[in-house]
Amino acid sequence: MICHLREMEAPRTARALLREALAEEQPEAIEVAVLLTSELVANAVVHGQGEAVLEITYAPARGLLRVRVSDHSHEVPVLRQPSLSQEHGRGIAIVEHFSSCWGIDGPDEDGKCVWFELQLPRGAEHAPEGWI
Repeated sequence: MICHLREMEAPRTARALLREALAEEQPEAIEVAVLLTSELVANAVVHGQGEAVLEITYAPARGLLRVRVSDHSHEVPVLRQPSLSQEHGRGIAIVEHFSSCWGIDGPDEDGKCVWFELQLPRGAEHAPEGWI
């Protein structure tokens, strides 16, 4: 599933799409996936010079979720360790902590893509195999 997102409604739209895609998974797993996706989309909207592209790849029988968020910025996110008093700068640390793995593709002439993978519990075993 690929979705083009714009402006401040982008994180909300991304959360709704992900909840719909993962409807058969365990609620705790859905919330972790939603949090990580929201962090990447918010970063893309704030720092990405306009439109962000969300790509959700989900294999229910394998319990594997891959989320990619692309934008037009050449600035790559930095893993920070903000002080307790700082309001921003925790997004990538959250993604690193809760995801199975994450990374950055690019930057290249089109921008960059930040992605994560999450191994979900086998809550959707009855769903058909395949990627959406």
